[in-house]
Amino acid sequence: MNKILFYRQKQNFTQTELSEKSRQRLGFQHLLLNKIIMKTLILSLLLFIAISCNKSEEISVFPAQTITPVLIGKGIYSGSAIQSNSVIINQSNWLQLLTLLTPQNTSEFSSVNVDFDNFQLLVIIDAIRPSTGFTINITNIVENNINIIATITSINSGNGYTVFSQPFCIVKIPKSIKPVIFQ
Repeated sequence: MNKILFYRQKQNFTQTELSEKSRQRLGFQHLLLNKIIMKTLILSLLLFIAISCNKSEEISVFPAQTITPVLIGKGIYSGSAIQSNSVIINQSNWLQLLTLLTPQNTSEFSSVNVDFDNFQLLVIIDAIRPSTGFTINITNIVENNINIIATITSINSGNGYTVFSQPFCIVKIPKSIKPVIFQ
């Protein structure tokens, strides 16, 4: 009986020992499985971030668009203004410009009401010319991603009176926060 008891005790001990080893092995396997799951999750997250941050999709492509301006006024300024290209975005600056131009020039467009909440004005005052045969025009306005480009041409018809003058042109375009580049 002692042998049987010893055998059972030894068997119990061995089972206890085995169950302890099994628990350790199971704990190790569980820990290993958790590490694999965490690595998989992290790699999946990094892959998702890499795919969603594709540079070609990030850059918003704004196709160049031609803007059709509305002519407010053009003519010959007979004073001595500084050659300038400017953008008028409010009523106050518009009224200042009208006081700068002579009454004969402003009679055509002084009554024009500009909605500065939705529009802005492009004003071009050319250099002083030796005759009234010069005109200035905005031939093209293109809006792209970063700015608006207004192309200006000065034309000498060869006609006109020999008197110093400055051609000017004023057009209305839709309001934008983009800077206007005059060329």
